[in-house]
Amino acid sequence: MFSPHLISNRFPWRAAWIRTGTTIVATLLATTSLVLHAAGAPSIPTPTSDTAPSSGSRMLNTRSQPVPLQSLGMLGTTSESVQADFSPTGERFARRNDKEIELWQTSPLKRLVRVGASSWTAIHQMLFSANGQLHYIDYDRHHWITPDLQQGTGIKMSLLSPDGRHALRIAPRDGEDGFEPIYYGANSDVYDLQEKRSVCQFPHIDLLSGPVFANGWFAVQLASVGPRSPQPLAVCELATGRAVLMPFGGASRLYPTLDPQGRWLMVHASGTRFLGLSNWSERKVFALPLAQHAFSHNPDNQPYACVHLPCGNPDPSPMANQLPQFAPFMSPDGSWLVFRGSESLQIFRNPHMAQVAKLPHAAFKDPSADAKTGHYRIVFSANSRFMGLQVNNHLYRLDLQGQPLQLQEMAPPVADFNLQAISSDGLHWLVQHKTGPQQTFQGALWRGNP
Repeated sequence: MFSPHLISNRFPWRAAWIRTGTTIVATLLATTSLVLHAAGAPSIPTPTSDTAPSSGSRMLNTRSQPVPLQSLGMLGTTSESVQADFSPTGERFARRNDKEIELWQTSPLKRLVRVGASSWTAIHQMLFSANGQLHYIDYDRHHWITPDLQQGTGIKMSLLSPDGRHALRIAPRDGEDGFEPIYYGANSDVYDLQEKRSVCQFPHIDLLSGPVFANGWFAVQLASVGPRSPQPLAVCELATGRAVLMPFGGASRLYPTLDPQGRWLMVHASGTRFLGLSNWSERKVFALPLAQHAFSHNPDNQPYACVHLPCGNPDPSPMANQLPQFAPFMSPDGSWLVFRGSESLQIFRNPHMAQVAKLPHAAFKDPSADAKTGHYRIVFSANSRFMGLQVNNHLYRLDLQGQPLQLQEMAPPVADFNLQAISSDGLHWLVQHKTGPQQTFQGALWRGNP
């Protein structure tokens, strides 16, 4: 099994496309990211004030004594990484930008492997498997580094699912790795790597549309081609190969979030009204699997793609009515949903989406447009036990198994930094900050106490 933790902020792989003319959590997604997603939240409007805690939630203070962090060393490069992740055990970590990927040993700190991208390509996804194997995609080709540091190369793909079973292939040529379009206009598919077959086929898909995998599901907004805009959301049930489309009226952007355990699909839709003079947004949650009776072929007044695939609008679930309207940060196992505010976090627990705590933190102030540090970042450990939070130059750790839930403030060794990852034991942190006489922007490994 692969760790679904790409990065907490949604779609982190998007950042690596700057070099190729595109730009995430994920970065994702990143960040996102989701962190990429992921492992994090899509780029929708950030709340400017905190929502009052719902019934049954608690406003809790942070623990008073900050925990000091010490630097274990700089990572010896001036290349700014767009993603950093620990292996599930925390014994290793990896960093990437669009030009190279590095695999490191945590203790003693030592770089094990550095791999450069092809001269005209970019590395845009990276994840660890449960056994510590590192996987990455160099533009459109799957590569891996085994625990004993052997390197391998697989088929062409654009995105690998968190469990390693499925791949997204964008615009493969007819016959390439067995791709055969099943209807006119199908030029992207979800591919089963074990059974070596196409599971679902869709019209044009773009990585910037934020495709997401979860346990048994795939979702993405179809890319706009020509005047046929806006485009619907495409959903694939991986076990059955059932592919459907969900139009969202005049929504120009759709941001799907899939529960890592395959229980629900959350969609944030946004667009404009009155000739672009007014913005609108909405959030809907749909229980999975989607109701079959809600979909039909080529319904009236629906996008052209509905000629080939069933289209419909299933009834949204009321289970998320109590959630804030903006997109959540989600733990890799899907147990926790975190919503940010200007001065606090709201913590919700799956599967009932009940708010369990509201945790105050230092007030966030938007950094300058050209600032490399001092941002707002949320990251989760690969095992979903710990969460790291950066609010400008404040750093916090949250033990999600602690009772009660409390933010523990940390004392970083430098004031200006960027948080990238936290290990599964909650002790090690990956960051970036300026250092040396030339004030170069470098990665660093920090360690704190339990």
